[in-house]
Amino acid sequence: MEQIVSTYQQHYDIFLDVFNGRRDVVPKFWAKEDEAGNVVRSGYAPICANFWVHGVCPKESGLKQACDKCPAKSYVALSPDLLQGHFDGKHILGVYPLLPDGTCHFIAADFDDHSGTGNPLPDVRAYSDALKAAGLMPYVLRSKSGRGYHVYVVFAAAVPAWKARRVIFAYLKDAGLVGDDTQVNSFDRLFPNQDELGPAKPLGNLIGLPFQGQAAQLGHTLLLDPATGFADPFLDQLSVLASVQRAREADLDAVISARGLTKEEPKQALVQKPVVSQARTATVPAVIPQSARNDTLFRLACSLQSKGLSDSAIHQALQAENAEKCSPPLDNAEVEVLASSVAARYAKGGTTSAGSTGQQAIAGVGSSAAGPPVTATILSMLPSAPVSAHAVVPGKALLSTQAGIEVMEKDGSGNMSPRCVFPAPVLVVERLQCIHTRKEQVKLAWYIDGEWRLQTVDRKVIADFREIVSLASYGLPITTDNKDHLGRFLHMYFLENQSCIPVVRLSSRFGWQEDFFCFLWGRNLITAEGIWILSSVPKSDGLIATGGNSIVFMGHDEGDEQVADGFRCEGSLENWVAVANRAMDFQTPLVILLASLVPPLLEVIGASNFVVETAGTTSTGKTTVQRLAASVWGCPDERSEASCLYTWDTTRVWVERTAGLLNGLPLILDDTKRVFSSLPKEQARAMVNSVIYAYASGKGRGRGSVQGTQRTGSFRSVLISSGEQPCAESSAEHGGARARVLSLWGSPFGAGDQGALVKEITLAVLENYGFAGPMLVLYLLKNYDNWPIWKEDFRQAVQHYGSLAGSDNVAGRLSEIFAVLEVTAKRLLEAVPGLVLQHPVRETLEEIWATTVAGAAQDADRALAALRDIWEWTAANPAKFFGRHRTDQAKEPIEPFGGWLGRWDASASFDNVAYLGKPLNARLEALGYDAAATIRTWADRGWLLLDSKGRFQKSVRIDAVSAKCYCIPHKVFEDELGLGLDLTPAPTSPTVPVSTRHNPFRTS
Repeated sequence: MEQIVSTYQQHYDIFLDVFNGRRDVVPKFWAKEDEAGNVVRSGYAPICANFWVHGVCPKESGLKQACDKCPAKSYVALSPDLLQGHFDGKHILGVYPLLPDGTCHFIAADFDDHSGTGNPLPDVRAYSDALKAAGLMPYVLRSKSGRGYHVYVVFAAAVPAWKARRVIFAYLKDAGLVGDDTQVNSFDRLFPNQDELGPAKPLGNLIGLPFQGQAAQLGHTLLLDPATGFADPFLDQLSVLASVQRAREADLDAVISARGLTKEEPKQALVQKPVVSQARTATVPAVIPQSARNDTLFRLACSLQSKGLSDSAIHQALQAENAEKCSPPLDNAEVEVLASSVAARYAKGGTTSAGSTGQQAIAGVGSSAAGPPVTATILSMLPSAPVSAHAVVPGKALLSTQAGIEVMEKDGSGNMSPRCVFPAPVLVVERLQCIHTRKEQVKLAWYIDGEWRLQTVDRKVIADFREIVSLASYGLPITTDNKDHLGRFLHMYFLENQSCIPVVRLSSRFGWQEDFFCFLWGRNLITAEGIWILSSVPKSDGLIATGGNSIVFMGHDEGDEQVADGFRCEGSLENWVAVANRAMDFQTPLVILLASLVPPLLEVIGASNFVVETAGTTSTGKTTVQRLAASVWGCPDERSEASCLYTWDTTRVWVERTAGLLNGLPLILDDTKRVFSSLPKEQARAMVNSVIYAYASGKGRGRGSVQGTQRTGSFRSVLISSGEQPCAESSAEHGGARARVLSLWGSPFGAGDQGALVKEITLAVLENYGFAGPMLVLYLLKNYDNWPIWKEDFRQAVQHYGSLAGSDNVAGRLSEIFAVLEVTAKRLLEAVPGLVLQHPVRETLEEIWATTVAGAAQDADRALAALRDIWEWTAANPAKFFGRHRTDQAKEPIEPFGGWLGRWDASASFDNVAYLGKPLNARLEALGYDAAATIRTWADRGWLLLDSKGRFQKSVRIDAVSAKCYCIPHKVFEDELGLGLDLTPAPTSPTVPVSTRHNPFRTS
């Protein structure tokens, strides 16, 4: 055998002239082994020049991406070195036989031992005899494993693949391998297995190249001598290759003409007796959870039935899988029922048996009506329909793209003829079930204007004949005359095809799903196995089912879908890491970046929501920092139609609903000045105040409904804001919520001219984004067992920063924010390779604590801050208070310009400062406080002197007139503000003429 391979190595051209497929892309076999050296996964993948290239290949970043659909793919062409390595046994190559123009140079039939106990060789011989009888020469090889066979027919020139496949199907039927009466056989599939390339299979299927070095040593992948009954290889392989007999396209045309074959013929053939290869054995997970036991075993039974296994073999296989993998196992009786139901419904090979339900015809047609058999599949009548191969036509309907839905009825002559009951074929493609509410929608498909149109609607729409006419709004040709026919048809469609209509699980919010099993990052699903990029899933045309354990996002409206589109990746991780490392040298960008990554960890470690903001003058890099934060998760360009960065120019309702949608992801709002420029001051302040409170509390606003109250949504997230003034200057209520706002003041990138750095960061994040956040979530899922440890780390970090806060309650609340940032920073550095901090995490955060928390803690106590501001205003304007006023020559009080502010006695032992209501309220409002709320808080704390009836204002004489005033005791200023008040009277100002005086309080 070594001589055979060695002899051949010098004759690449002869080999490639026979096994001629695509040479611009080469599939290579790969295998993954466990610790014991056992192969646990294997397959073929195109050789790519960018495979695992850092910063280019999505797989290197932990993303799940099909190679043939990868935007970074760069296929490697077949070369003599690659081919020689295949011959030497260094690797295993395959070939894609279907060329881009829909032609092929050979066609091969695959025969396998499906049951594990049979021998495919008799079927191979029967098929070969049928080919030779027709004048076509078969060339047989044993497969790489040695358990199957490949039978080739080679063409003199490239021929249309559909012609080759039609003719070969005909001879397979002649050999008894395809047809109604066929039971178990070993035929699996054809290579090529498609007529043309398409989006779903852009490369088509592949077959392993013959003459593989290691397999050839065992006599496999070599041409077999028919003189030995295809038991032994030819001794002179090269001579056989050089003298291969080739079929011509004219030979195929003659068979097609003689047998009346058409391009659509195999679709009909699949209905009469499906090619067994079209149904692969269902993949069964290592552990089948309780919720998926029935569905998984049913699908496995259908798969084995389509393979042609005996009923007893299917029963045994299901019992074995149930006992070994189901947790907990089903009762044996339930397994028997599953196996029996499949056997009763489907014939061997996958078609529906005559025992199927759905014997009634629609529109009142009786069981005696003529028409197609009740076992007809949808694809037998509508080959391009987007439904399962097992979906059957309900009742005795006729379906076509030309006539729609028809039934057979007697005409005036007593003959049976079709009558159209609905002008377009309508099918149920998927059931869409919300994992939160369990409400269902359905995706319908109907053929109109030369294409299949898909639309998702509530299931109740097709269940209620009165509502079904609303589908006319989507272009369905439905009227009040034909709506009943369509309704009955769809009802029977559900009854007939319940088991083969895919169920897609939906979620209307992002973040953690189903007890932390997975995480929705926009449209993309992150599990412990990887990041599944689903951005290519159609939106307006419906959804694509991605497996039993998958969850797909579907928003309530187009706005939700637009938000989802913003979460995506672009550019390279390497470029993003480089610019992130530069930005994290500065305190503010570091905190904002970490805050953006916090939301997935909130529930993991049991932390609360919070708000973090940057504040300062314009053009200092605040928006750049916001873009950096947004780039963690997706597109950071606020000008883009779909972005992760928004502005404050929005509404309170939008913020609240988006917060519920972004559960587990941050909301990033840029520039509070926008809301103040678009709304009156009071409305703008109320808007900012309500948003801060909602995010700090993690709950939306309660609302009523017609029947009672609406359900109030909750969310776990972080709000990242920016503006010229801190939120403390805009929000005057909810002191507890303000204690969860971390304000960072000043230029984010420090003093000096940082314009070049800001521009560099901006350009970099606009081109490279969407890596760090998903990678952090993937790391969390892969390390689920460490969650209790991280939760304890968080608890200890809270204690540490709490000790820095001392007895300050507000600072104590802010300590939780710093603890969350510390835990997040540690996980980030573990999850994203290449990210570095110049100093230890805690050391860096303690520096930030020292520069931000003291002021933030004081600012969070709004009542105390207001008291301090009012005292400063008082001390700056003593002459405007009666008692410290100026006098004229007659020693009469001079009223200050604008009027009196109140009364403040000049005596060192004054009891209180009395403030007139109007100027006090005006000053509080001017300082950004809610005057009424502040004064009430002062009263609650005992900072006001009340009158005899407990009212906030007392009567005070000002310039001989009694007026109502708010009175703050001298002791309150000293005790609460810790100030040594200057109690000396103000100097008497120069006298002025009496005529200038005017006192509105003085009576005439």
